Amino acid sequence: NFTLNNASGGVGIVNNATGVYSAFGTRSTAAPSTTSLTVIPYTASTTYFAVNVSSSNTVTSATSVGTFMASRVNSTNIDLYRNGANVLNVANAATRLSQHPVYFLARNDDGSGTTFAPFKIFYGHLGAGLDDTEAAAMTAAINAYATAIGAI
Repeated sequence: NFTLNNASGGVGIVNNATGVYSAFGTRSTAAPSTTSLTVIPYTASTTYFAVNVSSSNTVTSATSVGTFMASRVNSTNIDLYRNGANVLNVANAATRLSQHPVYFLARNDDGSGTTFAPFKIFYGHLGAGLDDTEAAAMTAAINAYATAIGAI
């Protein structure tokens, strides 16, 4: 289940694109605060990500190719996984769930699609939060399957 304090989203991207493009996302700006679930893989060296929070977090990234997963398994922290490895654990308290559906290859801003992406994706997921072991295992299984069918 995708809940306020237990949520994740991920995507696998096969082509590189530099710009403000959302691999997936949703954002609500209504009171009490802005909240979002978003992964923007590569904007001139930075990946932006958020899971049920009012502000994004960033990590250095040289490409949009590979797997990206943002996860929350508690009310206080978010993890970003890149190709199955935890690249950042950051304190960022959960605020609330967005009331809008999640879009893949764009972000849903209050019901309108924005930051449309030119990515080619080989998988996408939304669900309960994943810890380090679960994220690594999921990435390995997805990559094995995608390789077997010729997607990557």
